[in-house]
Amino acid sequence: MKYALLLCFCFSAHCSLKDLVKEYLQENMNIKSNELDSQSASYNLGITQAQNDWMLSAALSHEEEEGVGFFSFNQVNTRTEYATVGISKDNFWGGEFSLKQEIYKYDLREWSSTPAVGVSPYETVTTISYAQDLGANFFGLEYRTDEQITETTAKVTQVNLSIQNQNLLYDFLTNYLNAKLDKTLVDLNEESLKRAQKRRAVIAKRVRDRLSKTVDLYQSQIAEYSQEETLLSQKRSLSQNLNQLSSDLHRKIMETELTSYDLINPPLSEKTQGKLERSLDLQSLQEKLVLAKLSLKKAKRGYYPSITLTGSYSTDSLQANFNEAYSRGAFGSGAEVGSISLAVSFPLGMRQVRSEVAQEQLDLQKNEYLLKKTKTNLTNSLFNLESRISLLKTQIDISKKKRLLAQKALQEQNRLYYLGKKDLEEVIRSEETLIDTEIKLANNLTLYNLLLGQYASVKGKLLSFVYQLIE
Repeated sequence: MKYALLLCFCFSAHCSLKDLVKEYLQENMNIKSNELDSQSASYNLGITQAQNDWMLSAALSHEEEEGVGFFSFNQVNTRTEYATVGISKDNFWGGEFSLKQEIYKYDLREWSSTPAVGVSPYETVTTISYAQDLGANFFGLEYRTDEQITETTAKVTQVNLSIQNQNLLYDFLTNYLNAKLDKTLVDLNEESLKRAQKRRAVIAKRVRDRLSKTVDLYQSQIAEYSQEETLLSQKRSLSQNLNQLSSDLHRKIMETELTSYDLINPPLSEKTQGKLERSLDLQSLQEKLVLAKLSLKKAKRGYYPSITLTGSYSTDSLQANFNEAYSRGAFGSGAEVGSISLAVSFPLGMRQVRSEVAQEQLDLQKNEYLLKKTKTNLTNSLFNLESRISLLKTQIDISKKKRLLAQKALQEQNRLYYLGKKDLEEVIRSEETLIDTEIKLANNLTLYNLLLGQYASVKGKLLSFVYQLIE
């Protein structure tokens, strides 16, 4: 409700840049899309961790064997129905726990003699086991590396999306400042047109009174038409920039929502404070460097053999009916079997592992190089921006003084012309000097704010700068 009131207020009055930026961040579809992508990236870690959740498994089968007896000395046809259900879970230490129960039903009716367990006996086997990786995933080292890779990959994705959002915000700032510049130029040209119309009316009266020449009236009319052409051209440019802002905000932006620059005493914001280390570009490369180190670490674990130590305990019961077979197949009943096994596998040649390690080492070197050079480039960029901002600030001060003098010169030229001491051409030149000075001042104010925005972007603090920008 509060946001709706803000929008209604903006539609009917001037909107500050801060208000429009808040609206942009809430409504722009590209920003929204990046936010959803960022949330999606954060779920990847949960997906990796979910691989260690409890797993339930079950299976059913029916087999018919010809010439194979229940015992090796009794070669007859046997039908077997099989069902199993079990649970298992991997842990963070590279181990796997499992509990499984298997039930067999045998069809022995084709046997020549009836076994002691009957023609349709049941067999129940219950097994509990634990397998521990003692090789590449010793005590979960491989799993923890995978978890760190997933987490770092999510960070890289989120930082890159933040870079995209910052670039989008800078584009919006550029569109806004260009529209503000056009709004200022429209206002300036409208004032200049009013002066030209007033001058033409005065000269027309003077011509009728034979105080001025007819050619002066023609020149004043030409100057008026020229100013009208300039005004119409500037309005087209403003309309184009307003349309761009409308596309960014997904609503119609009106000219009345913008304010012009204050050319009498324009406020100037200061450079954003903060360390270069907050740069989003550096943060992205730093996370990529961490990711490259983790990937290399994972690749080197390919040199380790696969060693699995497994211990299991099971009970086996074969009875004539299901209930008896099931009860005697529980732990502590029936025939008991315990086992311990050690399985080792080791790749020969290691060509694939060596290739993967070499590739990851190159990727690590590339990221180290990019981080070093990017830090140097950003440092140089900040130095260059500081110099340009300082020079432009001085230029703005000069333009302010020049504008005041141009206004005084125009007033004096008008006074002297009406006294017959100056030609109209000199008055028109003074008018052109004033409007050119004002246009340059407005352009310099726009460029100054854009340079401050670039400076803040390098330091990763564009949003805070935009909120604090003095208009």
